[in-house]
Amino acid sequence: MSLKDTIRGAREEAQSNLTTTATNDTEDNASEDKSDAGFVRRSPSRAKPRRQAAAGVRTVSGSNKSAKPVSEMTKEEKKAEKQRKREKEDREYAVSEMLMENDPDYQQYHKMWWRILIVGFVAMVISVVLYGVVTSQGETAPLPLAIVSLATMVIAYAAIIAAFVYDWRKVRPIRISCQQRAASMSEKRINKMLRERDK
Repeated sequence: MSLKDTIRGAREEAQSNLTTTATNDTEDNASEDKSDAGFVRRSPSRAKPRRQAAAGVRTVSGSNKSAKPVSEMTKEEKKAEKQRKREKEDREYAVSEMLMENDPDYQQYHKMWWRILIVGFVAMVISVVLYGVVTSQGETAPLPLAIVSLATMVIAYAAIIAAFVYDWRKVRPIRISCQQRAASMSEKRINKMLRERDK
């Protein structure tokens, strides 16, 4: 048997393998289409990906199919969409402000926060004035005045830091809760509350 005969035989065998594979695939697809029940082996081309989409991939949900993606919008449509979102956020913010005004805990905590903050700012002003007096007198400045200046600066910083901590611990949770309630309200409810406020 020569080398040519071996190559020819290999080609014929490969051709016959390809044709049998193609006929098997068409039979599998036909049986897939015909059968309605039972286990059917799916072809790899019909398989769904097992992994989730990457962070940069934009997926569109079934309910939002009619909405245009931002990349396909014209400049005017983008501007109108931004304006619509801004108006919606403004209305939600106004409703959350109304909810906070009606919350007695928020009013109490907010007043206390302002008191602590004012104490801090007053102490800061006193400290700056005393520091100016001490530096203008130089070495002749009395020691108690310098100590009072330093003490009021410490009080000022402590009060301002305490005000921010108080806001974060007491006021902020109520503010976030009111914002979430406003965001979860329907357009009809928001419109009703805003109309009642404007009366």
